[in-house]
Amino acid sequence: MSPRRKILIILVVGGVVGPLLATAGVGLWLRSDAYRESLEQRISRYLLMDVSIGSAKPLTLRSRRLADVGVRSPKQNEDVFECKHVDWRAVQHQGETAYELLLREGWLTVGAHQWARSDYDEILRKSLGHDFAALRLQRIQLDDIALRWKHPRAILRAEGTSGEIVFDNDGMGHAALAADRLNGVDVDPDVRITARFTPGEDTRFHEISLDIPDAPLNALGVDAFVGGVVTRGQFRGEVRYRHGMQGQTARVSGAVLGASLSELTAAQPAGPFTGEVDVVVDEAVFSETELTSLRFSGQLNGLQIQQLAPILPGLTGNVDLRIHQAHFRNGSIEYFSGEGSAKNVSLDAIASRFTTGKLAGQMEIVIHALLIVEEQLVFADATVNVRPREGETGTIDRSVLSDLSNRMLGMDATALLPPGVEQIEYRRLGARFELNRNTLRIHGTHGPDDRTILTVHLFDRDFAMLTEPSTEIPVRDMLAWARDRLNRYDFERLRNLLLSSDAQRERPDDN
Repeated sequence: MSPRRKILIILVVGGVVGPLLATAGVGLWLRSDAYRESLEQRISRYLLMDVSIGSAKPLTLRSRRLADVGVRSPKQNEDVFECKHVDWRAVQHQGETAYELLLREGWLTVGAHQWARSDYDEILRKSLGHDFAALRLQRIQLDDIALRWKHPRAILRAEGTSGEIVFDNDGMGHAALAADRLNGVDVDPDVRITARFTPGEDTRFHEISLDIPDAPLNALGVDAFVGGVVTRGQFRGEVRYRHGMQGQTARVSGAVLGASLSELTAAQPAGPFTGEVDVVVDEAVFSETELTSLRFSGQLNGLQIQQLAPILPGLTGNVDLRIHQAHFRNGSIEYFSGEGSAKNVSLDAIASRFTTGKLAGQMEIVIHALLIVEEQLVFADATVNVRPREGETGTIDRSVLSDLSNRMLGMDATALLPPGVEQIEYRRLGARFELNRNTLRIHGTHGPDDRTILTVHLFDRDFAMLTEPSTEIPVRDMLAWARDRLNRYDFERLRNLLLSSDAQRERPDDN
């Protein structure tokens, strides 16, 4: 063989086999424990967190597949991320090499129950506080990832989350995700999660939205906030977090349907209250942790009147309330419009509280309209009807009638009664009250011309004893009066007294 041919063969073999051997050597290095450990150290320094990698292998010279990746916060000594499969892939983007990150089968924690606000900010800066534009990371794809939000009182888990985070040319991040489970409860259709954030040293989430089409209330982790177990009710709506010049705010809108009022008010000082709730929240605004504005409408059914008036023990009856529109801002009523009714209200407790005599029967109250504007009771239209209980005779003591007529009409109607008559049988007692700001009109509810307030039975005949007054009656601010009366009572102390008295009544006789 000529020397020239030998040189040619050497060059060919060296040009082919050499790169192959070099490539094989690189491949072996990329699969080695030494490379995996060096990769753990580099990523740990980059994230300023402890990173562990179970295994690593190359897909191409610029792409890697990692398995069993874990991230732990050294400050809190708590795991914040685990993922079974992580792919780092090189792709072509606008004629240049860019990268994509694929996460499959894992979970990510946004906070921990013992973390302070500064810790949340720190974890965000560590995990996202990098220039993704400089890294040329274009997209992060999630497949079956559980997102965990930890609050000092509750945990919310969005499980089975899939979707992607895309970074534009300026490095702005846009997330579009979907989860099919909330706290272990299947939701159909999926919960939609969108976010817009600026990564970097000063990472800032401009907006995060959760669109919940229809989910059980118990899937939202509200038990810890209401102080009891929630088993009933559905929620659909949107929760939106924003970061702006005024700080962080959260806006909630949606509907709560078929919820149990007793479950939702278990921790209230005067609760729990019975009944069912259907509420449409147009907007609830939370600034940091305080509720600053609430606009809603809805209906409360089956509320017990005794729970609304704990200062009148023995009062019975059920209340239904329909709220057309209500707006509360910074603890004040800006607008309230509604109607309602109270049925089968016992009169014994009311009569004993406000008079010295007895009024036998039961009462029905119908609120046709109620309007409050800027803490002022602007208009109210209500009808009160009192009737004897079925199978019983309705009676009213003379002292009660005297007090009632003096309060309503400014006159003593008992002056018309014969001396010695201390108890009167009544057929019907009712009045319609129209309050227009500080002016009250009282109307009758029955009789030939619907102007009669009280019909009594005396000397074997019925006749109208009280009729509606012809003049308007000036009144004080009823809302301020009611608020002043309520502020005099310590409801927690009153509730404990009532509970202790109930226990005393239920205690068996020692003898």
